[in-house]
Amino acid sequence: MISKFAGKFSLRSGLRKTFSTFTSRECSTTAAQMPAGQPTHYSHPQLLKDEEILPGMRRSEFRRRRSMLVNAISQQSNGDAMILIPSAPDQFLSEKIPRPFRQSSDLLYLSGCQEPGSALVIRAVHPEVHKAVLFVRGADDKKELWDGPRFYTTEATADFFGVDLVLPADKLGDYLYAALGDNEKRMTNVWFDKIFGQAHDGSPRSTMDTVIANNISSIKLDSTRPLLHQLRVIKSLAEIELMRKTCQIGADAVAETIAQENYLKHKDVVEESSIAARVEFECRRRGAQHLGYPPVVATGTRTNTIHYVANNNIGAPGDLALMDAGCEYYGYNSDITRTWPLSGSFSGPQRVVYEAVLDVQQKLIKLLDTSRPTLSQLFAEMCRLLGANLKEIGLLPKSVSGNELLSGAHSFCPHHVSHFLGMDIHDTPSISHSLPLQSGMVITIEPGVYIRSDRKDVPAEFRGIGIRIEDDVLITNSGCEVLSAGCPKDVAALEKLMQRSSMSS
Repeated sequence: MISKFAGKFSLRSGLRKTFSTFTSRECSTTAAQMPAGQPTHYSHPQLLKDEEILPGMRRSEFRRRRSMLVNAISQQSNGDAMILIPSAPDQFLSEKIPRPFRQSSDLLYLSGCQEPGSALVIRAVHPEVHKAVLFVRGADDKKELWDGPRFYTTEATADFFGVDLVLPADKLGDYLYAALGDNEKRMTNVWFDKIFGQAHDGSPRSTMDTVIANNISSIKLDSTRPLLHQLRVIKSLAEIELMRKTCQIGADAVAETIAQENYLKHKDVVEESSIAARVEFECRRRGAQHLGYPPVVATGTRTNTIHYVANNNIGAPGDLALMDAGCEYYGYNSDITRTWPLSGSFSGPQRVVYEAVLDVQQKLIKLLDTSRPTLSQLFAEMCRLLGANLKEIGLLPKSVSGNELLSGAHSFCPHHVSHFLGMDIHDTPSISHSLPLQSGMVITIEPGVYIRSDRKDVPAEFRGIGIRIEDDVLITNSGCEVLSAGCPKDVAALEKLMQRSSMSS
């Protein structure tokens, strides 16, 4: 039976005939009436133009990405290939109480589909010939009553996403068994990031896991991860505009939070949770869907905990506040850190350390205007510059040099100074840190100094100070562009920002 079934998958018309399960309601839906699980240019004309799937991103952009992936795979595969990209899994706080859904970056990158329970299958028969099939949940009156509208399996949905065919998600298993099963036209080269052993809950991921596990002896399985990361690390013009937007939102939100959460001018303490709530509010009211990650809002000695996300401390007079926060705007993220004094002005030791860190960051950004280092080289340069500054202000002995200087700086800043940024906060992690930076890449520059209260090898006045300054930087043909420049970081500018709030109170 499988052999006869599989022979119907070579052409779009054959696929339609095989899966003739669409309801009359779905088949009769026009583009303008199309139900959708995400904004479209019909439902949100203020956001999307005709042919755009995401803001500023036309369906031709997604076709081009799929073609680029197929071309990359064709250089490594002999014969036909099948690419499987499942959606992110649904997650729940408790039974029937869902967490907000965030789509798989790879599926979003290749299709623009933000809907849960979806999947993309690309069948490549030649570098220039491939078919994209999108699987969506389809019409379901009962579930739509609870969860809202969703895409139907119609030509209108296929046209919106620019794919060859849209099929019901519950037919994904049948489709894969037919394509990979025991027949003369079966696919043998499969590209999929397998995670065997997951719960078989009927999700696209578990369906793909099951089908591949049952056919693993007859197929050649490769990972899409390195090839997709090679594509995603270089941002297109449309992606760069989305990165500008998300970084602008993030920078404005952080600046407004610094100004509005007013700091001990009219109260004795500041709650970290209040600062965290403010930055989320400021991001969302500017158009971000949500924060890009749980924000770090640390005061006092907790500024020395690098990934402190409890945000349950209370800041007091004399404390610094360190906030690491960013937002997501239609799949693209910002990542910004600022440190400021809760009292409205830096103390002497705080200012000395702050300006030492800021000097390092500014020099690293300036370096990107004239050269194309690797991330590893940026880290080494950060250690060199920071070590020199720490010697100057008395946090390292004047006698240290060479490797001892670098390791001394690393003891004050134990994290990397940079990572790639894009659809994920730590984007494209399979890309080597030894790769020279290229135009179209977006990275962070985030030096820091963390001086624990119990550190006895530094002067007492510096103990407990933790500082990080982080900006998002686009590498361009002529140098670099600081995408998060809208948030002040110079001492005078920060103090002026806080004075604005106190004067308006």
